[in-house]
Amino acid sequence: MATEIKSAKPKIITPLTIITFDNKRFVVGLKWQNVKTLGYMKEIKRIGKEKHLDIVAIRKSSVTQAGFAEKTGQRLRGAYSLSVTLSSLISGAWIGVFPVDDTNEDSDYILIAVTERGAIFPLSDVVIPKSEVKQAVIDVKSDLKGAKDNQDIPVYGDSDVFMFVTKDLKLKDILISKNLKKAYKLVPLTWGMTKTQISLLVSFLVFTLFGVIAYNIWQSHLETKRLQEQAIAQAALQALNKEARYKTAQEALIHPWIKQASVEDFIAGCRTGYKRLPLSLGGWIPVTVDCSVDSINALFARPPDSGLSVGEFYAAVIKKLGVEPTLNISQSSAGSVTLKIPRKPNGDESVLGMNEQINKLVSILQSQNINFSLTQVADKEQEKNEFGEDIPLPDWREMTFSFESDISPFLIFNNKDLSGVRLSNISMDINSEFSVAKYKTSGVIYGTR
Repeated sequence: MATEIKSAKPKIITPLTIITFDNKRFVVGLKWQNVKTLGYMKEIKRIGKEKHLDIVAIRKSSVTQAGFAEKTGQRLRGAYSLSVTLSSLISGAWIGVFPVDDTNEDSDYILIAVTERGAIFPLSDVVIPKSEVKQAVIDVKSDLKGAKDNQDIPVYGDSDVFMFVTKDLKLKDILISKNLKKAYKLVPLTWGMTKTQISLLVSFLVFTLFGVIAYNIWQSHLETKRLQEQAIAQAALQALNKEARYKTAQEALIHPWIKQASVEDFIAGCRTGYKRLPLSLGGWIPVTVDCSVDSINALFARPPDSGLSVGEFYAAVIKKLGVEPTLNISQSSAGSVTLKIPRKPNGDESVLGMNEQINKLVSILQSQNINFSLTQVADKEQEKNEFGEDIPLPDWREMTFSFESDISPFLIFNNKDLSGVRLSNISMDINSEFSVAKYKTSGVIYGTR
């Protein structure tokens, strides 16, 4: 909770106040002063170093202003300056009074004022008691008008609470994500020794000078204990964060076989596609049928010296299959037909170690006297995240396989345990003269590390 200090009226609640809207934090209570427009960052850093302030907001209007945040235990990085945000979104001279807690009738109020040329009024950007808001508005309005007595300065806020409010405005209605810009945020200033470090150094020199050895030892003991406790807590927090980051990264490694159809469903989809293809379309006959992950593609050929035309093939495809064929301009005696195949993902399933998975597949193929090839997919190399920590590696390995056979993959894999095995393609070459088909099959084996 904010504490209260004694000061000239209006009574200012201090130190800094942070309010939250739309999951964004806004800071009230910055100390504003004008800086040179040219080379302003150099001057801001100089002022910050002299006053031991390390967080600042910058407002550019008719003048360049810097709003410094005093040292606080509150987390300010990434927060927005409420004064910079509102002065950028509302043009002209104005005064705003907004409750710190709009659910509390006796809430303290934020007072913000902006000059006619868009500069933040230095004595605003404060939190004051509700009882002093009216007089504070009168005083600020008088200062803003100066010699222009006829100048109309609107007061934003809740007219149901203050009769002098001329324009109703709730912070939640204007402090939305689409209105915010990076330029409204506080930025850190970094130097060498912190205020705490300098204080400790001065204390040490004073204690040494006056010989208050006992007191100095006691203070050093307390400081050492505090730093040790802080280091232990920080180490525990870092370990917790590291573990959380590791678990999050590990959960992001989704098993690739989850979204793929099982071997049984893959073959069933291919067979459904085969049945849709007639043995002849306009007299043209299929020579190859390629079944992949989401479609089946059949290549049809025109029988030599048949007198059949491409137009007859084209019309037959549209009539019987409801799709347009793809014709080869350079080879007019061939055309292809593509049909979509719906696939149902099989979901996750437990898989064995890679050696056991390979043995399982190899045994199935060898029992049919089928020659095959296996290719190891390279394991992913160890990488590190932005904190220099190891990113978890996948808990599986992959190996591709392929084989050719005169036996249908349906017969090869029928009623077999194929968990962790996925097919990617079945290609069928058809010899129409002898009514013989040759199959080329490829896929992937997944196994645990």
